[in-house]
Amino acid sequence: MSQTASHAVGSESAATHPLKLVGWRAWAEPYPEHADFEAFLRGAQPPIADGAKPKAAAVPARLRRRCTLVSKMVLETSLPLVDQYGVDLTRTNLLFGSRNSEINILRNLLNDIEGGEALSPTAFGNSVHHTASGYFGLVCKHQGVSRTISANQDTLTCCMLETVDLLRRDPEAWVLMVFAEEMPLPPFDQMLASPPFPFAVAMLWRRGGPDDPRFSMPALGPVTECPSPTLFAFLSWYLSEKRELHQAGSFGGCSWLR
Repeated sequence: MSQTASHAVGSESAATHPLKLVGWRAWAEPYPEHADFEAFLRGAQPPIADGAKPKAAAVPARLRRRCTLVSKMVLETSLPLVDQYGVDLTRTNLLFGSRNSEINILRNLLNDIEGGEALSPTAFGNSVHHTASGYFGLVCKHQGVSRTISANQDTLTCCMLETVDLLRRDPEAWVLMVFAEEMPLPPFDQMLASPPFPFAVAMLWRRGGPDDPRFSMPALGPVTECPSPTLFAFLSWYLSEKRELHQAGSFGGCSWLR
């Protein structure tokens, strides 16, 4: 990680890394259809779904019954994306980014402990931060790199740094980056940043060329404080015709350039 970060200091030509976003897919509780979520990011007001739940239909029923909301959202977005682009999973690196991940499962376990209740083995196993990536590995028999990143407001930036390093090591590889968040329950809702609604976004990255967006850390221009989640700000920029995006962060921020 430190080696990657050091590349981002210096002239603009040395600091930027071209990355190709091959495709992406999103699911959100009010916008379960990708097209509606994209319209939301573009500033439109698509119809809001009532009580939508991720189906994760491609997951075997026995395994699906064990999945958490976060895991189902991850599988709902990542599996169709992998199928759509015929991704070679033997050369695919999985990055799961989430600020809070399974905090609600952990919260319920703590409540059970306080109340003297017996702990559910399934809930206990689902309470770790990398639960969703584990289920992806079980469904797809994925045996490649699998990393889970949680870095508060810098989660997206740290995932991009990891992507740069993975594609530097293997320029022909794929990086499947998946973000998922649900809204923390009390009392954690008073302590942790909450998204506006539960959502997941899966993105497929490859090494880019001269016509692809370039990523830099630290930022190369005046940064802007983006509302949580910063991923929404990036996707809105990606869908726009704006040439630059400079996001604030703990490590000098980051930039995207066209």
